[in-house]
Amino acid sequence: MRRTKALLIGINYHQPNPSFNSWGPLSGPHRDVRRMLEFLSLTPWTYDEIRTLTDEADPTKVYRNNIIENLEWLVEGSSPRDSLLLHYSGHGYQRPTRSPTEDDGFDETIVPADCPYPPSRPGSDEDCPVG
Repeated sequence: MRRTKALLIGINYHQPNPSFNSWGPLSGPHRDVRRMLEFLSLTPWTYDEIRTLTDEADPTKVYRNNIIENLEWLVEGSSPRDSLLLHYSGHGYQRPTRSPTEDDGFDETIVPADCPYPPSRPGSDEDCPVG
């Protein structure tokens, strides 16, 4: 049986975690998630399960651990016939790669709402961002 799942993430960074330095606030990610939901409702591709994560009402929804849990939900039990969609709107970051597959020597990552700016604390490069 073919499964279809989508995970839509939008982070505006308007409610920074006080224990971290703040990434600059953005104005479009929540709107981007709403537009993706609208787009998905108008396309011939139907997704049986759609999850959205934003910091609109609760910034902890887009903290690192919750994003990772939802990424695991997206791919768990998937097979080659499944259709999985990940949409992310928020800050991105580059960090030195751990594999030789990147020609530029950097991995591109997403930046959760609880990620320090820049990732400069000891161990923060391992903990944050998600990549």
